[in-house]
Amino acid sequence: MHWRVPWGTLRAVVFWQTGSLFDEKLERLAALYLEKMMFKPQLITLQRGALRIEPLLDGDIPALVSLAEANREELLYMSGTQRLDWYRLALQEQREERALPFVIRLADQVVGTTRFADFMPTLPAVEIGWTWLDAAQHGTGLNNMVKYLMLRHAFESWQMVRVQLKTAASNLRSQRAIEKLGAIREGLLRNHRRLADGRLDDTVLYSITDQEWPVVKAGLEARFGV
Repeated sequence: MHWRVPWGTLRAVVFWQTGSLFDEKLERLAALYLEKMMFKPQLITLQRGALRIEPLLDGDIPALVSLAEANREELLYMSGTQRLDWYRLALQEQREERALPFVIRLADQVVGTTRFADFMPTLPAVEIGWTWLDAAQHGTGLNNMVKYLMLRHAFESWQMVRVQLKTAASNLRSQRAIEKLGAIREGLLRNHRRLADGRLDDTVLYSITDQEWPVVKAGLEARFGV
């Protein structure tokens, strides 16, 4: 995976090494060094008991589209979940190493999808989102477990310093779920999204930092009885 090195960062490294901003050889060496140091995500599978969070494949798309259609009313706050191209775009971003979309299986049955995206490799940071579950799984604790496994991987395996989550301002249930995770509400992005019915909505932004993760983790594990 190749991330573009910020020019300002590169020049700062070169200046620190040489006192000059115009040493081309050292600029190339600094670029190689920074590329090696930057976060580079790999495909992963997360599992706990009968729950498996697996990399999305082309073959998973028909089942997800069918399930999304059956949950149309529940998916009002997300635009595109009933369309093939919504998932194909996610796979394209996976091939371009800009996102890691997943299919969520429970006892080998497809029950939803989620993804890591909007990587910021120089921090490093990431967003967890684009998540939806079959309505039959609402209130079962499955969403909390999915988020727990993803957060644990982000902070403990990837060493992220920040994970952000977003949801529609009109989606109060999602906001409550994110807040119960222990995420901090950071603010409102105004006129930021279209809902499935075409209405314009704001987006509520939340985050969890690496300093906050131990407390968030302990709270979630206490709820799971871990």
